[in-house]
Amino acid sequence: MQKLTKNVVERAEIKDKPYFLFDSQLTGFSVRISPSGRRNYYVQYLWRKKIKRMPLGQHGVLTTEQARDKALKTIASVKDGEDPQGERAKRSREPVVRDLAQRYLDEHAKLHCKPRTVRGYERYLEKFILPALGNLRVS
Repeated sequence: MQKLTKNVVERAEIKDKPYFLFDSQLTGFSVRISPSGRRNYYVQYLWRKKIKRMPLGQHGVLTTEQARDKALKTIASVKDGEDPQGERAKRSREPVVRDLAQRYLDEHAKLHCKPRTVRGYERYLEKFILPALGNLRVS
């Protein structure tokens, strides 16, 4: 094992099967070399007796030092008792503005507003709000 640097990552041999090169200085920091030549950075950590591997980014988009900084922050958050990959999964399950707007129409507007007002709300949502904000997370 050796310290992962730009030269080490770029000179890594491409094999028939994907494999990981681990960093000697930062425990859990690694790069995965795939048969296609793509190189992705990962951080591996232990969470509740399970080994988790979280992707950090692709080589070229991230420099080795940027990936190392991200890995260091991730490992520090694990030491503080957080699960970074679990947080990421939790955020991906949060509702988007489109879902909230539909819920508002169904549970409030159609029950408490006149039909013409509901049609106006639907029009504003479809024409202005949802195209701009529809895919944003509510949080």
